[in-house]
Amino acid sequence: MKATERLKFIGIPLVASLVVYFGGYHAIEHQRYRKGPWSVEFTTTNGTPAIVVTQPYHGLSNILLVLEGETAAEGFTNAIVSMKEPRNLPYPVPHGRVIYEDLTFLPGTVTLDLFGHGIELLPRTLILNGREHPWRSGETFFLKPPEKIHPITPAEYKAKVKALKDRQ
Repeated sequence: MKATERLKFIGIPLVASLVVYFGGYHAIEHQRYRKGPWSVEFTTTNGTPAIVVTQPYHGLSNILLVLEGETAAEGFTNAIVSMKEPRNLPYPVPHGRVIYEDLTFLPGTVTLDLFGHGIELLPRTLILNGREHPWRSGETFFLKPPEKIHPITPAEYKAKVKALKDRQ
């Protein structure tokens, strides 16, 4: 086998595999991020904690969830959290914590525990305290204390974790 034949024999498959690899990688990354993340604004309405959910790709905007019977922390200021990069769970957010997220392909799935209320953001539906609700832009939901599915607050959670660590 001549040197030029050997170069063609090795070089052509090598170049082809690199093109397929890098092209495939960029195509998958584009698919992962093209729909964009959930945007959650933590706010208050008349001193009552609330969140506003937005997801532009799916045409969702101004979906207000009011956490009735709760009070915002002293000195609270509005914050917008964009759920696009995974973090170690659970992690705190202004009115509670994020307890689950799958952001492999955005917008993904995000589960929040806000004052004991379970709020799940999925592309196909909104789940509030275990009940599915269809997405409708501009809709307002009022979450009442008896509907809570996570009766433990973030402060109680931290205290339990601390107590468990102290026992070890």
